[in-house]
Amino acid sequence: MARLRRILGCAALAVWTAGLAPAQKPPKPDPKADKTKKPVEAPPASVPRLEPFAGRFEQAKASAAERNVPLLLHVILEGEEASDRYRDQLIPDPELRAAARGMVVVIANNGQHAQKTLEERGADGQVTKLSVCSVYGTPDCKAHNAHWEAAFREFKREDGVLSCPQAILLAPDGTLALRVDHGDPPPAGTLLGAVQECTAKFGPGLDAAALTRVKALLAEAEAHALARRWPEALLGAQTVLKLAPQGPWARQAREAQPPAERGLAEELARLQARLVPGQAGAAYGELSALARRCTGLPQEKELAARLKQAESERALQPEIAAWKLEQEAEALFAEARQLEAGGKAPQARAAARKLFAPRFAGTQAAAKARSTWPELAAEIDARRAKQ
Repeated sequence: MARLRRILGCAALAVWTAGLAPAQKPPKPDPKADKTKKPVEAPPASVPRLEPFAGRFEQAKASAAERNVPLLLHVILEGEEASDRYRDQLIPDPELRAAARGMVVVIANNGQHAQKTLEERGADGQVTKLSVCSVYGTPDCKAHNAHWEAAFREFKREDGVLSCPQAILLAPDGTLALRVDHGDPPPAGTLLGAVQECTAKFGPGLDAAALTRVKALLAEAEAHALARRWPEALLGAQTVLKLAPQGPWARQAREAQPPAERGLAEELARLQARLVPGQAGAAYGELSALARRCTGLPQEKELAARLKQAESERALQPEIAAWKLEQEAEALFAEARQLEAGGKAPQARAAARKLFAPRFAGTQAAAKARSTWPELAAEIDARRAKQ
């Protein structure tokens, strides 16, 4: 009899007349319905508050696809015994609530309830007041009413009846992963198991912060590629694949890699061709800078090997040594200027003094030091003249 009552209760979704086909619309929410329904009990403080998706159902599916997470739809008929148990026992389940952060959760219900005010403290310590449906936590009852209409359109049976209560789990790609519509609340473990299977198949999902970062990384990688900054483009794609190894963002990252890899290979070949007498110093410098930019990429080892090979060629060694000396001198000059800017004059003079050593005499940094600290240069020159 209970089963029959549930079917009859859900059958009210479509109006039947003798000899006619079922109507195609579910019943509208009754504005005179009891608005004092028992709200779903709050979970323990350690369990996050359930925040059902409030937009249109199509938007919920798009959000699930974008985040690469499952979508869990709860279909709950107002005032029906099994649906009441679903609402009071399954929705508040702590493990299901905890798992909700890794899903898009949608509640479809045709009831009307009072609003209540929640106070939430943000990471900055500020308290925000929210007005929500006192039963389901949606911004208002219009949200879960709208999903009720969508659930009827998409998941009613061929005879025009929407079984209630029921749970529907859609995979990130929108395919049906689980449907429990036998008229009783399913165990929470059944839903959790199906969610785990989805994650195993489609890979980990993204929360709002990770999604924002992934989008930014892909946009930056594209900008780097347009500017022919190949190492940065590859590193951006690599970071995206660490955050989202599967799903739509992973596909974009993988598609961005081959052209960036080709561009980097061409740049390496160009610099390799310039590692000849007369150009070796500048080419070695560019190759060294490129190697630093490739830290963390598979090409890092190849670049290190090319630098080592260049250093071993006798014909190139004088130019490479001169380049390294210039870099050492430039580092000393920068250190002295930084100390001076920080108000550390004695330390700045000590660093600058090193630039007047004979080994740096022919460097550009030493010439800049003479014009920057002429009194120190004169003092050192006078001292040497006396020796």
